[in-house]
Formats: sequence, C-alpha cells, structure tokens
Amino acid sequence: VKLNKIQLFLADYDWENEGYNISLNTGLPQNLVLEHNKNYLSFDYSGVYLTAPDEVQYTFMLEGFDDDWAPITRESIAHYANISPGEYAFKVRATANGRDWSNPITYKFEVTPPFWRSNLFYVIYAILGFTFLTLLLKVRTRKLKQKQNELQQKVELRTKELQSKNVELAKLSLVASKTDNAIMIFDHNKELEWMNEGFTKLIGYSLDEVKNVRGNKIQDLTYHPDINKIVDDCIKNHKSQIYESKITTKDGKEFWASSTLTPIFDEKNQLKNIVVIDTDITVRKIMEDQIKQSLTERGILLREIHHRVKNNLQTISSLLNLQSRYLRDQASLEMFQDTQNRVTSMALVHEQLYQSENLGSVNLGQHVRSLLSHLLRSYGLTSGNVSIDLQIDDVPL
Repeated sequence: VKLNKIQLFLADYDWENEGYNISLNTGLPQNLVLEHNKNYLSFDYSGVYLTAPDEVQYTFMLEGFDDDWAPITRESIAHYANISPGEYAFKVRATANGRDWSNPITYKFEVTPPFWRSNLFYVIYAILGFTFLTLLLKVRTRKLKQKQNELQQKVELRTKELQSKNVELAKLSLVASKTDNAIMIFDHNKELEWMNEGFTKLIGYSLDEVKNVRGNKIQDLTYHPDINKIVDDCIKNHKSQIYESKITTKDGKEFWASSTLTPIFDEKNQLKNIVVIDTDITVRKIMEDQIKQSLTERGILLREIHHRVKNNLQTISSLLNLQSRYLRDQASLEMFQDTQNRVTSMALVHEQLYQSENLGSVNLGQHVRSLLSHLLRSYGLTSGNVSIDLQIDDVPL
C-alpha cells in the first residue's frame, strides 16, 4: 500500500512552493506543520495486489483524532475536516480477503494552535467553560445514548448470527453422532477429545475403554504403521489424506477400514484439531483380492496357452524339417523351408508373449532381431556373406 498525495481543502496543493522539502522516495512533504486554519486534509492512497486487484480494501485511522480504525472500505481517499491543533499520524493498511493485512504506512504531521490560545484567552475559556459544560454534557449524553443504541443493534444482530450458527452446529452434531462411520476428534496435542456412537458400533470400545486399553494419542488409536508421517504431512501441507489399515475390534475380529485424516487450523494458522473418519471397507477389500486373484489366474492361463501354441508350432516346424529331408527337388525344398520359417515366426510371437510381463503386446524390435537371427541360421548365412543393417526401436506392437 502506498500514500500517493495529500490534498488541502479537497484540492491538490503545491507543498514545495510553500517551502517544504519533498521526499524523493514518497513524493510527500517532509516535516509537515500546518496552521490552525489549514485543517481540512485528504489522504490519497492505493494498494496493489496483482492476484486480484479488484478485491483490495482499506482501513485507516488518524492517531490523535480517531479512536480506532475506520470500517473497511474500497474508497482510496480519506477526508479529515476541522483537525484540531496537535500532533497526528495518519495510518492506512490494505487487505484482499478481510483477514490478512499489509503493514500499515504512517505519515506524521502537526497542526499549530492559533494566537488566541494564549494565557489570557485560557482565563477567558475557564470562565466560559462552566457555561458550556452543561451543553457539553448534554451532547455527550446524547452521543452515548446513540452509541448505546448502535451497540444494542450490533448485539442483536450478532445474537441472530450465533443462533443461526447454533442451528448449523446442531445439525452437524446430529450427523456426526448418528452416522455409522467412526469419527474421532483430537486436540492440538494429538490427544483424543471426542468420538461418536459410530466408533463404539464399529470398534466396540467406549471413550473411557479405548483410552484405558489403547491410549489417548492418535498413534495409539491408529493401526497404520506410518501414522506419524501421515499426520506430519497433513499438518505441513494443510490438507486431508486417506489411508487404509486393518483394525481389531473389542471382540478380536479384524476388518479393513479406510481412514480420512483432516487437520483443522484456527484463524492464526495454528493447529486446532485433527479429525479422523473411519469407514468399513472389508467387503471392498475382499472383492479387490478376488479380482487380483482372478487376474493372476487369467495371466497364468494366457501364458500357458501361449506356451502350448508355441510348442505346437515348434512341433509343426520340426515335422516340416523332418519331411524336407526326403525331398530332392530344390523348388519343393525351398517351399518347405519358407513354410517352416513362417511357422517359426509365429512361434516366436507366442514365445515372447509367454515370456513378457505384458500379455497384450510384443516388443517389435526384439521380435525382428530374433526373426532375423533365425532366418540367417535357416538359410545358412552365418559366414559373413550377408550383413544386417537394422534400425528399429523397441516399439510395443
């Protein structure tokens, strides 16, 4: 936030022409001392918030004139009329969310008293003071009554707001107490403060029993081995985390639970509470195990199928090889050899599927290299009279 300029009687004023030194940093007059009749000042200021410039709001006060900060406003100018002689300090600060404020900037100045504030006039004032005292008391009383009425209106408004919040809290309390999920609330020391009826239904322990049997710390009441790290990460990152663990009930039964751990912070960003909600997911875990077992069996079956197909193709290739030994015609022999190579190329695919982790694809680069190696051996081209120039990536096919 920046104080741009100071106006006198709602108009720009040439302070330098009046003999004041102008600050090179702020552009404002230094050591400002005003006469008693130059007592209507306007302070022009502005705040910069790049993320949301339209959300900037301000509050200001004139120490020595105001008792407290002015209400939050979007106006970027503050007017003060009839400023009495004395020393003052104008302060202004800005916010974009109504909670976090910038450091206030301060501008100090002085208004000098008029000549009639001499000792003689003070004697006259003392004589006349009693006359005005009654009127002053009446005005003061009227203002006090007005403030009292305003305060009473604020109290009534605040009471209505609290009543509305109490209704919401009552509804939340009803939901938290009647849900089947187990809910635990820990304080800022990670000690158990409260748990709902759902916890007793799910685990079997009451609040006193669980403290006596397990303890009252969050690490005592959670079965996950890395609970301390989970809690530290949630507090550090200011967000919830979900984890799964196996829980033992009061009667010794075990079940799987999905837990949601949420840290709660106060307006000062200090840890206030930790809320843990447990949900029974035993049925889901059983189904997941069944699915995993089914997928494992399916993978084994597919590998066995590929293995048997590969063996059958190799058997066919061997039969073709045996049969080719009885052939004397070169054309027929080449036809048998070509057919045998085609069968072998198919057998290589099934062999790679059988050996790979992914049963749905073949490594094209590996397959081509194996196929070329077989062809070289099949045609007896291993003496170096044929060279291979292979440029191919390991592409899944």
